[in-house]
Amino acid sequence: MEPPERRAALGVSMPGAVMLSAMACGDKDFSASGSGDWWGDPMASESTVEVEAEIAVGEYDVVLLTAEESSDLLRWLNLNGYVIDQVAEEMLQEYIDAGSAFLAAKINLERVSLEEELRLSPLRLRYTSEAVSLPLRLGTLNSTGVQDLVLHVISEIYDGAWGISNFDEARLDDECMSKELGDGSFSPFYDDVLTSSLAPSADGSATWLLEYAWSVSPGGPHCDPCPPESLEIPVPEETMAGLGFEWDESWDSWSGGLPSFTISRLRMRYSPDQINEDLMLYSMGYVENTQVRYIRYDEVLEAQLPVCGEGMVTDPERVCQFGVKPSVWTGIAPALPSTCGAVEGGGSALGLVALSALALRRRRMNLTS
Repeated sequence: MEPPERRAALGVSMPGAVMLSAMACGDKDFSASGSGDWWGDPMASESTVEVEAEIAVGEYDVVLLTAEESSDLLRWLNLNGYVIDQVAEEMLQEYIDAGSAFLAAKINLERVSLEEELRLSPLRLRYTSEAVSLPLRLGTLNSTGVQDLVLHVISEIYDGAWGISNFDEARLDDECMSKELGDGSFSPFYDDVLTSSLAPSADGSATWLLEYAWSVSPGGPHCDPCPPESLEIPVPEETMAGLGFEWDESWDSWSGGLPSFTISRLRMRYSPDQINEDLMLYSMGYVENTQVRYIRYDEVLEAQLPVCGEGMVTDPERVCQFGVKPSVWTGIAPALPSTCGAVEGGGSALGLVALSALALRRRRMNLTS
């Protein structure tokens, strides 16, 4: 039996641009319309811009545009309150020549509550395409420097993890003890890791990382780490539908009527000159559960865990003897030997940390074998 047509829900978060998701847009449909009474161009008779459809959804007024000349499109956008530099003209013409249409959205303040903190809803789009692509170059036009892109892909479980085909994949050193973590926050440490790991490739273009990939099904391990307790496990079909994921029950009938899926989290960090083409995504077609993890350094664990940037310590001064290994399923081991983590006031705690770390590593190996 061949898998059905490939589908995926994309969740995109990037500063300086509206959040865009290739997701279902409720029951809203664009309907053909003329230029509309709130969109227009005094030179409409000479313009190649066509207002194909318009819709009011949430706090947005949205219009679907086509054009033959990018200069006309820029003039239309500027006349209707969008600030776009003329430097975009050449790039927009490339999209026009490729047959692209354009969505323009503006916030309608009459439908926004100003009494509370303003939080804009994500725009959710549903479309059919032969390829899964993200027009990232357009997002670089308003960049003032380095941008972060976090991309979540939810797909059928048989698709496995997702990656980016036309940019080089970066590698980072993880599953190790870090001497830089100390007692401080994890965020500054990981930010430095990302900056060094997502360095440009040899040709100067951006690189990407697969930070997390996990397959979730009712008949198997659900997640690691798991969502908050408020989220049901397994995840209800209506919750996944709200995220834009269309579950094909005919192909996934073995899951007992509950959706199974793979979720991938990809990250890029780039400056405008490092993006010379739009992202092209692909499914790897296999399931290999993975996540980026770090352990706070402790010399007692040097015989069991590598040190970030150094590897395994060849001759550790202190060795933690565990005796009987923890169960790969429960992580539970017999009583801790007195030789493990023998430091004043905290020996048992250190030993338990070591046992937890080893149990996690063995559990991961078991799941991905």
